[in-house]
Amino acid sequence: MRKRIFFDLIIIFLLGLIPLLWFRDGEILLGHDAGLALDPISHFLDRLHVWSQRFSIGTDQSAALLGAFFIHSFEAFLVWLGLSLHSGQIVQFVFWFTLPGVAMYFFAYKTFPGKKYLPVIASVIYMLNYYLLQGWFIAERTKFSIYIAFPLVLYFAIWYLRGRMGLVKSTILTGVVMGIFNGGGSFPLYGGLIFGLLITFIYINIINFNLETLKKTFLYSIGAGIIYFLLNAYWIIPYTFYIVGFFGRDLALAGGTEGALTWAKYLSSQSTFINLFRGQGIPDWYLNPYHAYAQTFLTNPGLVIASFLLPILAFASLWFVKFARDAYVIYLVVLICLVGILFSSGPESQLGFIFEVLITYVPGFAIFRSAFFKFNYMVWFSYGILIGFTIDYLLNRIELKFFRKYAFRFSFIAIVALLIGYALYHYPALTGSFLDYSREPGNELTTRVKVPNYVLEFGRWINSQDLNRRYLSMPQLGENPYISYEWHYWSIASLTSLLSRNSFVRNTALAPGSERLLMTEMYAAFLRNDMQSFLDFTDVFAIDGIVLEKDYDWDNPTWPTVNPEKYEAILAQHKDLFKKEKTFGKWIVYSISSLAQSLRVNSSTKLSFLAGKLSKVVSFPYFAPKSPLFMSDVEKKNIDYYVKSASDIFLAPECVQCDLEYMEAPFSFYNPKLLPGSALYPVVTFREKQVKASSNDFMSLLNYYVTIANRRIIEVKWMVDTRKRIELIIPTVDRYREALKQIARQLEKEESATIKNRALILVINHITQQIGLLDSIYREPVLGVFQREALARAYNEILEIDKIARQKLWTTTDMTNKKYIYDLPLTGNYDLYVKKGSLTYPDADALGTIISFRDSDRELKPIGTVGDWLSFGKVSLPNKKTFIVIKDGTLQNLIDSVSPTFPDRNKGIIMNKNNATFTIDSLNKCFYYQFHSLEFINTQYVVSFTYRNFSDNNSLSFFHQFEGDEILKYGTKDFTLTNFRYPNKFTRLITPKNGEIRLVFCNGYLSLREVGTFERQLLPELLPERKNLIEVSNITFHKVSYPNIVLYKKQKEVKDQNTVKSFKKIDPVTYEANMSSLGQPVSLMMRESFGKYWRVCDENNKCLSFDDPAHFATGGFANAWYLKDASIGNKLTLYYYPQRWYEVGTIITLGSILIIIGGICIRLFIRK
Repeated sequence: MRKRIFFDLIIIFLLGLIPLLWFRDGEILLGHDAGLALDPISHFLDRLHVWSQRFSIGTDQSAALLGAFFIHSFEAFLVWLGLSLHSGQIVQFVFWFTLPGVAMYFFAYKTFPGKKYLPVIASVIYMLNYYLLQGWFIAERTKFSIYIAFPLVLYFAIWYLRGRMGLVKSTILTGVVMGIFNGGGSFPLYGGLIFGLLITFIYINIINFNLETLKKTFLYSIGAGIIYFLLNAYWIIPYTFYIVGFFGRDLALAGGTEGALTWAKYLSSQSTFINLFRGQGIPDWYLNPYHAYAQTFLTNPGLVIASFLLPILAFASLWFVKFARDAYVIYLVVLICLVGILFSSGPESQLGFIFEVLITYVPGFAIFRSAFFKFNYMVWFSYGILIGFTIDYLLNRIELKFFRKYAFRFSFIAIVALLIGYALYHYPALTGSFLDYSREPGNELTTRVKVPNYVLEFGRWINSQDLNRRYLSMPQLGENPYISYEWHYWSIASLTSLLSRNSFVRNTALAPGSERLLMTEMYAAFLRNDMQSFLDFTDVFAIDGIVLEKDYDWDNPTWPTVNPEKYEAILAQHKDLFKKEKTFGKWIVYSISSLAQSLRVNSSTKLSFLAGKLSKVVSFPYFAPKSPLFMSDVEKKNIDYYVKSASDIFLAPECVQCDLEYMEAPFSFYNPKLLPGSALYPVVTFREKQVKASSNDFMSLLNYYVTIANRRIIEVKWMVDTRKRIELIIPTVDRYREALKQIARQLEKEESATIKNRALILVINHITQQIGLLDSIYREPVLGVFQREALARAYNEILEIDKIARQKLWTTTDMTNKKYIYDLPLTGNYDLYVKKGSLTYPDADALGTIISFRDSDRELKPIGTVGDWLSFGKVSLPNKKTFIVIKDGTLQNLIDSVSPTFPDRNKGIIMNKNNATFTIDSLNKCFYYQFHSLEFINTQYVVSFTYRNFSDNNSLSFFHQFEGDEILKYGTKDFTLTNFRYPNKFTRLITPKNGEIRLVFCNGYLSLREVGTFERQLLPELLPERKNLIEVSNITFHKVSYPNIVLYKKQKEVKDQNTVKSFKKIDPVTYEANMSSLGQPVSLMMRESFGKYWRVCDENNKCLSFDDPAHFATGGFANAWYLKDASIGNKLTLYYYPQRWYEVGTIITLGSILIIIGGICIRLFIRK
């Protein structure tokens, strides 16, 4: 037996050496979501604090990062030993590759001690499969961690519940395993483990149905849970506070429950039962057309047939199992497998409604939205055991029948043959091709890279610099949030976050929305050479250096951005402002010479108040970027207090739909799964009541009623389409009408102008779709008289709501007159300004710009300029609700600057200025407008025209092309517009890919039969004179602009002074500041991302509470404390309080470890 164990472990350890085949010539795994650091020691040290400045201007890393202590300490230890990055990764990859096999071998050997082949076969399958291989693409150590723990925890649970292990031993071992292999603190990865244990508990309690088993289940759950908590307290405690404070926000950022469900459906589209049973269903295989090897497995007949061997061998174990002892475990494992497949399939399988109900109605279940990745390891655990059992049975039968005398040789040959065959089926693991994400020609993506030496040199240099410094990375990111370099690194995570603990600012997807918007504005100011605005932004972010990365993959078609050479040229133009500090190959470091001292911590005697977005006022001449700024759009409390305390008030109203597009996305039709009358429908109503109870403001309550109305009408539609529960249509329509009444009541309530206008847009968008659904439902023949009457009443009510909403709506309807709306925090006289650079064409004459107001006949024209701002003088605003119209004096219809082109001459097309008429002779004919060298970076355009058709038998086609686009000859059939016999306005927003744009208009396509029918019947009646088919009028093509209006009010004259004499950063969570006393209100600012739990204490340990109104988000993103009186001292400490919870948790964990070790030692001593 020992020889057998030794032989098996040799196989497992040899298989664990597979990572040695993946890399060559100093390559390492880096990029995408790998999170592997280029300086593991620095990365590990950063994990010792709850707050990290590696990401943008700081972030709380309690969520799932602190729990990876073991993972990052192991990586740092290898580098500390002197191993290179390449060697260190190889060692840790061998470790993570081998350990799942060892864990599975332990479970299989202990559970089936008499099986010769099962343990090693189960281990090989568990180590090497395509579920795990997709994790190896980015070396998901957190996933591997929970993957290792799964068989061990199941073993301890089963053995205790079956009476083969004591409670103390089983719970301690479970806790220790989960303390080391805790999934990096990522709770979503626990999905498979939680359900695996639940199935085990239920199964054992059913098989051994008695009070004792139930009691043991309870004791084990409580005991293991306590030990688990104690050994993981160092990250669970701060993580818990983070979840309490931010889970709702994070879920909302992900699109709420609906967004989580949409993502789950997207990922699970091909995770069908048949694919999952075959060990496939990996989302990337189907969603990535350039996957390195997926098409081979999906199309090669031999591999397709081979994939069916997996479920055949697995479930054949049910046939071969003979003994009750084995059957007990095999049946349990089959159940785990089936439940794993069910949940891995997400909401798109035949039983997907179960997952959809859970994610929609069970609070917190949305964390499992990426179903395949969170549950599929249950399947591979099961397959390892089941396939191992089947093969063990077959090989034993063959051995006993044919090779009894040569048992060892047969065993050796059989295992080696099976191992070779299985490894060849997983050949990407041998070649390393699984590291190649995409093999698209010209845009290959891989996580196997060789990092240039100059990048590593930069990392060593930056880690020796002052940690107080903050750098801006150039170039900016484009609309696609991925970062990419010429040498193949690509990720949403900034490369500098893997190099250093210093703060680097970039508009990455990881930066909060408010910060990212400001960063984008900052880059835009730099690129247009507006250095005053740019330097104001650097003050806002406390940036004192720039890193220009000239190796950035700026012209990649997937995520294009501006050429770094343009940044370098602008930096060279302003050598007085930007001093070249250091060069590392293609990376250049600049310092900002205009900055006298770091603004990371400073103070000001001035306080400003802003209603609107910071990006609108940052370059305003009277705006002080170094001073604190209270933003009423961010801080909904204490508005009156701060508006009265402020020395300067800025109002920056937003243009309402300046791009002529709707602000809110309409709802989409979906399968409601649970219909009225079903047994589980009370779950729906219960959840709806919960949501209503939590909707405590105007907008959330309106959203609730709109959502309820959407759901009720979709339920009716589904009843009609499926012919199910037809008898419940009338009560469901009545509930729909009740939701409509609540929407109408909400719109009658007194509310701020901006919120009410946003509500009207929301309602109109959704009601428009509901009207369409009502129309389609009403036409269904399955409906009876009374059901139609109920629908007719609802139809009348919804039309009335739509009519009233459109009458009250204040929105831009054309590019000439742009409308603004705002609620004044304080009425009175304001100075009104418009930023010239925000007009459509800043270099054009802007004197024709006119401002008017809805509630008066006043018209204002420019009376002068202040820098780049047009002044319109003082304006009295007596009403808090302000409605403004601006007519942009620089606006140009670009159609006027070009002439139309006729590819087939102009036969049948009559042009009159910006109007076109297609006659009967223009069938299949087109004309187009061609534009050259248009602005296209951060620029959009709107094309608009009115059209009507005189026949239902053909349509107008419209489309736009960019340079390089190809439209097939008859492709315009895909761009036909809906026929209207009355004038209909068409508008389309265009985001150009380059400066060459073509707008194409074509007469629609008729079949030969339609042409004959039309000429015979319709033409004489409709078009007796000019034979017109289609009229297109008032064609316009405008560049989209968002004129920047600022209303400014000076309340009091205050001399701005910085009272911070000095400050010192002790560590990432602690700052000390010495302030001078001026005997007047002062605001202390710390330019780290706003966190509720940043705390200010003086030398006497007198602290401001977390909920103190003095603490607010200056600029909407950083920390400020308005110290109005002398209630606090001058020597201040700024401390991020969750660090205290981390320290308490660490003490609990260390104490628990010592107690466990002490207990083990005492037990061993007593035994001895």
